[in-house]
Amino acid sequence: MPLLKVYFQDLFRFWWNRCIDKALFADEVLRDIFDYFVDQMKPSATEKQYMELTLNFNQLELTRKDKDKAA
Repeated sequence: MPLLKVYFQDLFRFWWNRCIDKALFADEVLRDIFDYFVDQMKPSATEKQYMELTLNFNQLELTRKDKDKAA
């Protein structure tokens, strides 16, 4: 017997039109997409949870200019 040659597009169209409930499929896909982006937006465990608040005023350009003008 020769092999049946069925194109993937035809097979997918048959599956899409007859074998699934489109509403449930769409809900599942949208839920997976939402879960993926929620996980991406969560801060990682190694990331600092606070902003660095210490400043070295000696490294600021404004303070150097002010010191030069005062001298």
